[in-house]
Amino acid sequence: MMCVRFSLSLRNVEDLLHERRIDISHEMVRYSAQQLTYHTIAPNAARRLLRAGRPEDALWIMETCIASEGGRNRAFDTPEVDSAHFACLEALGKEDNLRSAMWARFKTQLCAETLRRYLTRLPDFDDDEALLNARTHVRIHPDLLQGLIFCVSWPDAGLAADLILSRHAELDGNIYDVLTPTSELLRAEHPLAATLIWRSMITFAIQNNRAKRYRHAARHIIEKFPFRIREVRTDNGHEFQAKFHWHVEDLGIRHAYIKRGTPQLNGKVERSHRSDQQEFYQLLSYKGDVDLEAKLDEWERFYNFARPHGAHNGQTPYEALRDKLQ
Repeated sequence: MMCVRFSLSLRNVEDLLHERRIDISHEMVRYSAQQLTYHTIAPNAARRLLRAGRPEDALWIMETCIASEGGRNRAFDTPEVDSAHFACLEALGKEDNLRSAMWARFKTQLCAETLRRYLTRLPDFDDDEALLNARTHVRIHPDLLQGLIFCVSWPDAGLAADLILSRHAELDGNIYDVLTPTSELLRAEHPLAATLIWRSMITFAIQNNRAKRYRHAARHIIEKFPFRIREVRTDNGHEFQAKFHWHVEDLGIRHAYIKRGTPQLNGKVERSHRSDQQEFYQLLSYKGDVDLEAKLDEWERFYNFARPHGAHNGQTPYEALRDKLQ
């Protein structure tokens, strides 16, 4: 008898055995039972078991993986975990469990693709009611950012506008990678909501001296104005120095500074500063950085959305802008 040695990998062995209908997986045998429930390993292991015709074992791995989170926030989970879980339930014909799992993922992650799959599995007319419930859930979801991502992915401009108008105080102008596509979704039919987004990004860039974003901030302003901007006039604040100046000039807009000590040349801004001083700053009892930022945000919301202005015949700035845009 002659023995011949071949250099075979575990995957080669697995393929040879699979041809002879002997079920074994090199990926399965090299992991412990506990490792197979890790969210980085479980989805691939479950899908291999599904291909091998072992859906019950695959489901056990995925359910153990999900249960190992212990009810904690699954922020570190990947979409593959839920996708593999869905595949196991579908393979076993557990339709009610599958729908419940899909709805649970949507409620947690506001995943547009999962909602689409969920709706297609509902009886006629039930999907309409489910979509209304889903939109309501997006409105009250604690993470505004996730809500906007859903609106862009769906897409749903009306829902995005509702979120912005009702929760604009929560906008973080630093999250430009989400706010920019959201503003593009809104600009045609919901200009007021788009303006609030642009304002948050522009304000963040200027207040935090993010010079690299000045060009984008200027572009937002130029696109919004219905006429060509020939000149921008500012005071001599540090945020309007060289980097801001040359960005504006590069866009074909003249940047002019007012003379020092001549506030009358910037009358409307100075009048706003006076209101800030009389109705906000002089009433502060503490000016620590954290406390000041929180109170300043509250004051800006009051000034723009609740305080009547004589220049607007008793309307708030928000009401005046809304009427002009309609």
